[in-house]
Amino acid sequence: MSWAGKVLIEADIVDKLGASAVTSALLILGGQGKLNHECHLELEQGSAMQRARFFKDYIWTSTGKKLAQERFDFFLKYLDQLAEEVVEGQSLESLRR
Repeated sequence: MSWAGKVLIEADIVDKLGASAVTSALLILGGQGKLNHECHLELEQGSAMQRARFFKDYIWTSTGKKLAQERFDFFLKYLDQLAEEVVEGQSLESLRR
């Protein structure tokens, strides 16, 4: 594979990690009528996470590795925060009311 081809693959992978990817997934899941806990489960166990776990296998440049790792770390941190805020299908905010 050419260097340019590898860089294009990296760019596509990096684009699928991070805030914009989480936002896109949540918009789709919300459009399907998924609740908070269902969205969390889908993000954590679904195809997005399965793809994200393999990103290191397809990143060759140091810049690509750095960007992909930063975005994957954000994704994991987001999932941790979401897990803290979602309790059995209800957000903590709704439980306090």
